[in-house]
Amino acid sequence: MEELKKDGYTVVDALTRLTVQKGLTYFVRAAAKALEKYEKIVFVLSGNGEQRDELIELAADLGISDKMIFTGFVRGKQWRDIYCLIDVFVMSSVSEPFGLTALEAAHHDTALLISRQSGVGEVLNNIMRFDYWDVNKLADEIVNIAESPALQKSLKKNVKNEYARISWQDAARKCLKLYKGALV
Repeated sequence: MEELKKDGYTVVDALTRLTVQKGLTYFVRAAAKALEKYEKIVFVLSGNGEQRDELIELAADLGISDKMIFTGFVRGKQWRDIYCLIDVFVMSSVSEPFGLTALEAAHHDTALLISRQSGVGEVLNNIMRFDYWDVNKLADEIVNIAESPALQKSLKKNVKNEYARISWQDAARKCLKLYKGALV
């Protein structure tokens, strides 16, 4: 991936379990549509799960196997290295109560595209949002970020700054305030 970045490719990753809940068939379909518009993108699926073979087959059927890398499960140094290499993190979840991987991506200076069905979108504002099923919107946003270094830089900087201000203590105080208000 490092060589592809040097050649000007934008690296787009979904670091997740490869399961139906994560909406990855939509991600792969959006990847194919994005590549029709802009070729200098490489897509990565980092993780493992029961949908792995189906997603590999879908990428082949869509003719994008040469631009879709399946890393398998990553942890430790590999996990950190992946986050440091990617430009755009995609969370295409059909249903995601929160989504800590989006916060991890924000911490690692990455632009974020998050489905509206993911809870982390309630915490982060400096992200781009899409409905998990809207492959055209996701493809367009990926291309917009890939074609605009200024947009990519702005998204990365703003979400990293926003992440740095997030406090679990502040979140806990808000929850306690809501609970106390409900008791009255």
